[in-house]
Amino acid sequence: MLECGQADSGLAKGIVIHLRRGRNLEESRNQLIAMLETLFSETNIKEKKRILAEEYGMVMTAELEGRMNVMCNWSENILEDGIQQGIEQGIEQGLDLQLARKIQIKIGKGKSVEQIANELEETVEHIYALMGRLDSILTDAGGRASHSN
Repeated sequence: MLECGQADSGLAKGIVIHLRRGRNLEESRNQLIAMLETLFSETNIKEKKRILAEEYGMVMTAELEGRMNVMCNWSENILEDGIQQGIEQGIEQGLDLQLARKIQIKIGKGKSVEQIANELEETVEHIYALMGRLDSILTDAGGRASHSN
């Protein structure tokens, strides 16, 4: 444990701050958290700069504006990455749902797993994997699953 004034061993130090998200939040009583919530809010950058200058007395130097732009772009990129991952996951789930429905119909017609795989141009392993999840895939999509294991 370091005593006050001692040099550290080069280990990184950090702190995690949970910032609230959403609109119409009561401003935090902690000035640092309130400033960070403003900085990472969905407000446009011009308004953020105005709030930070007027409400927190921050002087907008070229360096500070540059750092704000980096932080705002960083948070926007995180949001965009999350949206992209959600889209990709949705597409994958949609494709699984479409295949699951086709599998369900073909099973109802008495087709074998090998026939289903051949007709759907999928591997037998993938068909088995989807069959194992058939009820949950169809139920999650709001469909009624008639297949039982």
